[in-house]
Amino acid sequence: MDTLKKWSSSWLIILLALIFFWPLGLVLLFIRIQDTRGNLKSLSNIFWTLAIICYFITFLGITQTVGNKYNDSASISALTFFCIASIGFTIPAIKFHKKYKYYKNYADYIKLRRRVSIDEIAEKMGETTEKVTQNIAKIISYKMLDGYINEENEVVLIDNYSNTPSYIGNVTTNATPQRQVLTVKCRNCGATNKFITGKENRCEYCDSLLTK
Repeated sequence: MDTLKKWSSSWLIILLALIFFWPLGLVLLFIRIQDTRGNLKSLSNIFWTLAIICYFITFLGITQTVGNKYNDSASISALTFFCIASIGFTIPAIKFHKKYKYYKNYADYIKLRRRVSIDEIAEKMGETTEKVTQNIAKIISYKMLDGYINEENEVVLIDNYSNTPSYIGNVTTNATPQRQVLTVKCRNCGATNKFITGKENRCEYCDSLLTK
């Protein structure tokens, strides 16, 4: 399985797949980038790839139609389609790239410390603790960090090899993260919900992010 994953994530294989069967190439490209940089970077690169392909086809279409007196309506329609598609793919590509850069500042700061409090991150980023908590939950869901928020309101990264928390100075513990089930009220709608520490919790009624 590891050999298959390594083979399918090869840049040479991805390039050949993009040339000869681009849907498979896009899937392999998404998986490759997701493993290293998360979903947002993968989506950004996918949309940029599609946009470049459409821009290239549009350019070829323009060179073929300029000066050609026998252009039919189908050719003009196809050229218009790829031109619009180019812009349509560029917009989400820019959007996902901006979100990636924004969350990357969080991820880089946390990765250097391996274990850091929400309050410290909020002070560093100049944002509220509630906003930081929401952002950390999104960063983890986007696979930019492998970790969780513990009961002390700290972000703790997981060691991918031993599945245990990692700490500063490469000191690790064999204890598994302890999760507790608490009862909290939603700050948005006031409904009572179960809250499990160490994971993202959302209100069952309004889908708002729950905090302790």
